[in-house]
Amino acid sequence: MAKKNSFVGMLNAAAKDADRRRAQAERERVREEKELQRELTRLEREETRMQSALDAETKRSLKEQRLKARNSQVAMMNDELATECANIDTLLEVALTRDAYVDLPGQIVTEVKHPGFDPGEIPGHPGDLVYPQEPVYVEPQPPSGWFGKKQHEQALRDAHAQYQASLDQWKYQCSSMYSSHMAALAAWEKGQTDLVAAQNDYDQAKVTREQDSRDRNAALDELINGLAFDVPEAIEEYVAVVIATSPYPDNFPVTAQCSFDIATRELALAVGIPEPSDMPTVKAYKYVASKADITSTNLTAKAQRDRYAAAVSAVTLRLVHEVFEADRENKIWAISLTVGVDRISPATGNPETVPLVAVACTRDVFTGMELSNVEPAAALDHLGAAVSKKPWDLVAIDANRGVRTPKAG
Repeated sequence: MAKKNSFVGMLNAAAKDADRRRAQAERERVREEKELQRELTRLEREETRMQSALDAETKRSLKEQRLKARNSQVAMMNDELATECANIDTLLEVALTRDAYVDLPGQIVTEVKHPGFDPGEIPGHPGDLVYPQEPVYVEPQPPSGWFGKKQHEQALRDAHAQYQASLDQWKYQCSSMYSSHMAALAAWEKGQTDLVAAQNDYDQAKVTREQDSRDRNAALDELINGLAFDVPEAIEEYVAVVIATSPYPDNFPVTAQCSFDIATRELALAVGIPEPSDMPTVKAYKYVASKADITSTNLTAKAQRDRYAAAVSAVTLRLVHEVFEADRENKIWAISLTVGVDRISPATGNPETVPLVAVACTRDVFTGMELSNVEPAAALDHLGAAVSKKPWDLVAIDANRGVRTPKAG
């Protein structure tokens, strides 16, 4: 179990963040698929609703659109399936293309980089409120002549009516301006509050980021010093770091616990892998236009069994390879490794681990093999490993068989 402030603990926390990002990406993928499905449903409903009114050309166009969308959906599903299968089938090959060594001094943070402060859009101050000039009543000219009295009275009525209308319009305009100004002023005040909060959050994030870097460096220094003095716990943590930074596929997660015996310099590894039921069962997807449905072709039972058995062998060799390769100072002389599946026992209902492979070998023996040319199952047989005869059925290995005598040749 990693210490709370250990480097591998920090890596695991970062891995959880990465998992969350992958989950977000998966949600985005599901959203895109749902949008595609909605578009397909719309096209089908549109075609049904307008079937009687559509001419032959329009019907043909709608049918082609629907077929194209369905084929795109199937292609996406087949691409995802191919990636999942390839990830499992290349477990060992991927490891051989990268160096498992973890440069711990190179992981030390020498400069904490902070992103620029971006508070978002902050409304500006609306300024002073300036009302338009109030309308002024203008008295009509006095009447002239013997018949101007009635005309003057009408002019007075018109002038008063015009003035009152202008005054009402002015009051309405002033009221609207006041409401808009107060809303803009409130938005500005809220923006200032938000700006202060954003600055505080940014400053706190900087403090947290810097403290995390100090904690990371302190954990690294402790780990580096522990390795220099052959502290078993440090060697165990370094192995955990190697495994944690190894790019195992999302659909084939690997867990491991280890212990190191300084007297014999042997590392004991207990590895957990997915159950057979977690493996892909579909060979390919196909859209059947006549049934307007997506169907799938399943892998044969033999193909599923063979893939899982190959994965068990590959991940066993991969782990031994990665540990020995990452241990450049030859602190580990031998590795004993058990690969198993954690499950609920169908017999007792209690948690149990079913061991599928057990192997032990020295560095000299293992590094003398050319892994890029071996058949994983044959390589394990050469190392004298105990291997389940039926890993797909979770048949445990024979615990009485020895696993320390590689075959000659």
